[in-house]
Amino acid sequence: MIPPTDGSVIDREDQGKGELAMTQLTDVLATSVDVADVLRKLEALVEHWQHTAERFRVQWQESEWYLGETRATVAHVQEQLTSMRETYGWLEHAYREVEPRLHEAAHERDDANRDLVEARAAHEALLRQHLEMAAELAGARHDVEAMRRFAETVQQKLDAERARGDALAAELEAVRRRAERRSKSRTHHPDLIAEVHAVDGQLLFHGCPSNVSLTGLALALDEPLAESLDFVKVTIYGPAVGRPIEAIGRLVWRQSADQSCQGGCELLDMSPEGRKTLEEALATAA
Repeated sequence: MIPPTDGSVIDREDQGKGELAMTQLTDVLATSVDVADVLRKLEALVEHWQHTAERFRVQWQESEWYLGETRATVAHVQEQLTSMRETYGWLEHAYREVEPRLHEAAHERDDANRDLVEARAAHEALLRQHLEMAAELAGARHDVEAMRRFAETVQQKLDAERARGDALAAELEAVRRRAERRSKSRTHHPDLIAEVHAVDGQLLFHGCPSNVSLTGLALALDEPLAESLDFVKVTIYGPAVGRPIEAIGRLVWRQSADQSCQGGCELLDMSPEGRKTLEEALATAA
């Protein structure tokens, strides 16, 4: 028989070995799980670094492109800087050439300003003179207007006196002509025929005048002459004168009775040959 105490010791050893084996198995399983997890993490980390490396590569390419652009920009800026330096040098050279002209222009400007001040002073003086002359001219215009009104008054008086003188002269001329007509010998000449036409051609008289002189005719009419008739055309012809005599006349008087009408025609314009012929005919009749 196996004593109970010994059997318990063996069981406890087996139990201890089993627990140790279980512990080791658990550690192995745990280690296996940790390795798989680590592998997954390593794969994720590798993928992360691959993405990071790709991103860095893209950034490096972009940086290279920007660097190229920057270099091109720097080259362009350097060209512009060179051009600006050349332009600045040209401007500086031009300024050195223009500077004396600028000083001369400044002197001319100062002279022009002085001339302008003097011109303004002269203008103000002329303006004052203009105002004074305008005032004097206004006064002179007032005086001229007064003199013009006085001259118009005097002219009206002169015109009235001239009209009165003309009327007196016309009246004197009429008296002189009347006296001249009366002084001329009047003769009845049966061989003289007269035609008297109005301005419009109307026949007013045709026949032998009652009497004839160098200044007029006396007419015996069948009808009275209209008061509107004034200037007439006179034609005198007959054996005593040969060639007809033409003259311009004016009706100076009219008389109307119960059975007869008479009128007087003054001879105003006659050619020298016609006047001489009429004078010879009247002398023969006398």
